[in-house]
Amino acid sequence: MAAGDGGPSVSYDRTTAALFVVVALLILELSGRDPGRYGIAFHQSGRALEAGLTSLAALGPLCGLVFLLLAGLGWSPYDWPGALILALGYGLAWPVVAYLLCKQPAVEERPASRGQIAGLLSGLELVTVLAAVVHPHTPLVSTALYTLFFLGIGEELFFRGYVQSRLNQAFDRPYHLRGASLGWEMPLAALVFGLSHVLSPPNPGQVAWGLWTFVFGLVMGHVREETGSFLAPAVAHGVLMCVAALLGGPS
Repeated sequence: MAAGDGGPSVSYDRTTAALFVVVALLILELSGRDPGRYGIAFHQSGRALEAGLTSLAALGPLCGLVFLLLAGLGWSPYDWPGALILALGYGLAWPVVAYLLCKQPAVEERPASRGQIAGLLSGLELVTVLAAVVHPHTPLVSTALYTLFFLGIGEELFFRGYVQSRLNQAFDRPYHLRGASLGWEMPLAALVFGLSHVLSPPNPGQVAWGLWTFVFGLVMGHVREETGSFLAPAVAHGVLMCVAALLGGPS
């Protein structure tokens, strides 16, 4: 992830980001659990893609305005003033995203085939090779591939696909926001997501970073609950971080 002035330059290298995918899928395989129950399936990817892009209709413009404000004030997203503004921005976007998604059909839960999972892993391997080949000539393309596929897919598959879905099985979901049933699983998964950024090996101790990534995790968690798929938040997350990285902003 690129960073603003004074902020960390990357949250996870490609190996760590890839491990998010491998570890989650390995746990599911060894425990005999079906990835489809965790929203990790691709049978209605068009529906998930549409939901992810719909989320961007709210998140994109709002985040753009927030980052322009931070740039104008000279604030870093990794210091408290900038982090508080970002957290507020994502918090304001949350109900808008919920409203936009409430009438969209969720992805039906179906078993995930081994072919789908193998295709995912093969696709990420291909992207890795492609990013390595083009990096010496066009680093921006390499950065775009990394943020879109490794950060978007890797983080969302692990945190919203595995962690949040696993917590869904441990907690009731007595609350409702538009079309989504919610409980403790979403804030807990978002908390783990935020803490992972605070503890990120290249830049440990960035607590302000953890604040706004926690709120961002809440929004992505809602997208996952609303749509029933990790792919929808992966699309929204990946595109937002790709634009931020290419423009030299945070992710």
